[in-house]
Amino acid sequence: TKEYGFEKVNVEFRLGKIEQLTDDPGLKTNSFDVIVSNCVVNLSPDKKKVLQQVYEILKPGGEFYFSDVYADQPVPEELRQNKVLWGECLSGAICVSDLISGALDAGFTQPILVSKQPIGVNNDELQKLLGAIKFTSCTYRLFKNKPAEESTSVNDKFGALVTYQTPIIHYE
Repeated sequence: TKEYGFEKVNVEFRLGKIEQLTDDPGLKTNSFDVIVSNCVVNLSPDKKKVLQQVYEILKPGGEFYFSDVYADQPVPEELRQNKVLWGECLSGAICVSDLISGALDAGFTQPILVSKQPIGVNNDELQKLLGAIKFTSCTYRLFKNKPAEESTSVNDKFGALVTYQTPIIHYE
C-alpha cells in the first residue's frame, strides 16, 4: 500500500465462504467501505445470500464493486451440474434481471453497469451443449445507501448520491 501513497495498510484479504461472511468474527456488520469481487458470485449456489451477506457487512454508503458472468436466459439445471461448464464459469451464470432483483431485495440501490463484454465459447462441444445461450462479462457497482434519517442531502434520500469520505488516488 505504501507504493500507492498510503502510510498504513488499508487492505485485507480473507479466506472463507462468500455465503457466510457474517460468520467470520473479523467481518463485522457495517464495517467495510468497499468490497471487490472478480468472478466469485457466479460460483455460489446461493447468490441472493451472497448479496445479503455483502450488504450486511458494508458500511452505509459502502460499495460492492464486482465483475461476473451473466447469461441472456436461465441456464438449465442439467447444464448447471456440468463440471466443465462450472470450471469455465458459465453454468453458474444468472440473468442480469436476477442480479437486479436480488440486489434490490438485499437493500442495495439500483445496480450500475460499468462495463459489458460478450464472452465467446470457442469449443464446439461446449457450444452444442449451451445451444442459444449467450454470455457476457459485466462489471457492476452496488451501493448501500445511508438510512434516510442519517442522510445529509436531499439526493441521498432518493438513492441518487454516494459521497466518498476519503480521496481515491487516480479517481478524483
